[in-house]
Amino acid sequence: MGANGIHEIKNHPFFKGFDWENVRQMKSPFIPKIKDDEDCSRFDKFEEETPFYPADDPHGTGTN
Repeated sequence: MGANGIHEIKNHPFFKGFDWENVRQMKSPFIPKIKDDEDCSRFDKFEEETPFYPADDPHGTGTN
């Protein structure tokens, strides 16, 4: 969806009645409370994983 232009998304039944012309003036239905510019508390926490590229590839290019 959207591969042939934004009109595919705008014309989807989910957005029926949505005011695309005034979307930038609308107030967001949810405004999260944040502590500061670096607040990441709303992001899920994940365990650190090993890199997906080999350890002997310092640039992560997938080639040695």
